Amino acid sequence: MKAKRVRPPRLVKPIGEDHHGRKVYTDQSGGVWKDVSMGVGEEVLYYVLPNSFDGEPMFPIRGKWEVDNRMSNGRNFHSSTLRTPDATNVLCVAG
Repeated sequence: MKAKRVRPPRLVKPIGEDHHGRKVYTDQSGGVWKDVSMGVGEEVLYYVLPNSFDGEPMFPIRGKWEVDNRMSNGRNFHSSTLRTPDATNVLCVAG
């Protein structure tokens, strides 16, 4: 009996948010993915057509996936909300 090949999880990197507020990711093959959960519950990634930042989510991701929070320079990618002295929230994306 052949051993079943285990695929490593697809790594996706955050690249921003689209005009609908959906998180946008790219994978190691250049594919573009969007989180269609809109921040409610677990992230649900869909492949984007055409394969571009402004494309529409069309097909759900299959298999396991992980967010790679490292930027290309090796530093960690994170976002945080900061409160300014006038009590407005500012979203800062930092590396």
